[in-house]
Amino acid sequence: WQATRASRSFMIALRFGMTKRSFFSHDDNIHTKKQKISMTASNCTWGDWMGSWKTNAADVDQEAERIDRQKASFGEETISRLKDLNVLILGCRGVGVETAKNLILSNVGGVLIVDEDPAKMADRGSNFYLTNQHVKDATPRAEACLEELKTLNPFCKVDICRSSPTTELLSSTNVLSSGRGLAAVVVTSLELHSKFNLKEWNQACRAHGIAFILAVNHGVSLSLFF
Repeated sequence: WQATRASRSFMIALRFGMTKRSFFSHDDNIHTKKQKISMTASNCTWGDWMGSWKTNAADVDQEAERIDRQKASFGEETISRLKDLNVLILGCRGVGVETAKNLILSNVGGVLIVDEDPAKMADRGSNFYLTNQHVKDATPRAEACLEELKTLNPFCKVDICRSSPTTELLSSTNVLSSGRGLAAVVVTSLELHSKFNLKEWNQACRAHGIAFILAVNHGVSLSLFF
């Protein structure tokens, strides 16, 4: 329950951040932005309007039908921005896997997960994808969840980092072969500070215009920083 609460708080923070940032070029004027937002299926395909990396027309139509209710709830502009987001999640315990699940179902462009620590029996209390076999084989948590997360949405690119990333990843302009960089970094455990200098990552994210969000569950309480 606490993992879900922290994850939902993160989603609110991410959406709040989206309202404050523009995902259009700085060279675009207001008139050009309005033209982009008002594009409809009459003059372009859904995948093009969404900024999607897909080219298969059949897949594009299926995606439009899949998220029709979401478009009615959030609006076309918000949905188009979501599709262009690549999010890096550090940690795949309760908050991490719940955040990944919610982002994937929200139809963001891509989710990249980092957690090389082996699955433990205690993790099964918060990570619903871990099994006894994962614990027995000491499978890394992110790797153990990957295939299940991929099944949630075929239109969202989902993968894991096979080794601990450095802040150099923040300058990449082709994350998950999407042709775009990261839009947000989500830290889901303070235990990661021993592997990642969170202060350095926070400063590097802000320098690159990337949202840095820390969502941590402390049992009966949680911490959220962004």
